[in-house]
Amino acid sequence: LFRLASMGKMMTSGRIMRETERPEPRIRLETTLGKILDDELLAQFGGHRPAVERITVRELLTHGSGLGTYWGPEFDRIKDGLEDLKDYVPVFAGKKPEPHGPFRYSNVGYIMLGLVLEKVSSRDYFAQASEFISFPVKDRLPANHAIGRIGPAGGPYESWDKWLPRKGSSAGGGSASASQLREFAEKFLAGRLV
Repeated sequence: LFRLASMGKMMTSGRIMRETERPEPRIRLETTLGKILDDELLAQFGGHRPAVERITVRELLTHGSGLGTYWGPEFDRIKDGLEDLKDYVPVFAGKKPEPHGPFRYSNVGYIMLGLVLEKVSSRDYFAQASEFISFPVKDRLPANHAIGRIGPAGGPYESWDKWLPRKGSSAGGGSASASQLREFAEKFLAGRLV
């Protein structure tokens, strides 16, 4: 198995586009989070809720939501206990988003897209994505899984697993075999996913 990191965003964006292209779409690219997500989740954003409610699905897909990332001390503290997408929200809910802005790479945007998929389908994100990728927790990965390395040119290099959460998410971090990735690519290129 290979840890996919942000390649998992392809699976998330493909599922979102499939939802927008249904004969009777449950969401559209211009649908806002305020029209999709429930009050309990949106309430976690406190004073930033009005800005979050105005963010569109398109802005999440194109990294224009202004939500940024979740990396930092709070994420490091809880990353090994993250089980569900909603568990990520407290890590970033206090940060002020800047929607309708320029491109700014956003893992948080893809966590939100996973939550959108869960809401419109009434299915857990991990069950939806399991067609192509799996989400084993770190301590249950097979002994022969591929390990990414990170470090300066020329080394020393260390495993990047220490930076990743215990389990992947809609922003990435899942695992797949080479044959699963090939199957995904073939279906995608043949137009059978979107």
